[in-house]
Amino acid sequence: MHNPKVSLELDFLPGLSYLLFHAHIPVIRKIKVSNLSEEVLSGLTLEVVPSEEFSSPFEVGLEEIAGGQSIELNDLRAIAS
Repeated sequence: MHNPKVSLELDFLPGLSYLLFHAHIPVIRKIKVSNLSEEVLSGLTLEVVPSEEFSSPFEVGLEEIAGGQSIELNDLRAIAS
């Protein structure tokens, strides 16, 4: 039986156009990372790899998520640059 410790929720645009890219409209509006376990999770890395060539992959270090808690990443333009 698989028992995941982390869940991800994404709020994103269903598609990307050249116009949206040049208007600096973020495709991913929010990422919510939830710790489903009771233990503290630390040293996590979230890697975002776009399928299109409009953007480069980027990583975000998540220092610590307490048991049963969540972290929301909202300003992904600042993270990706």
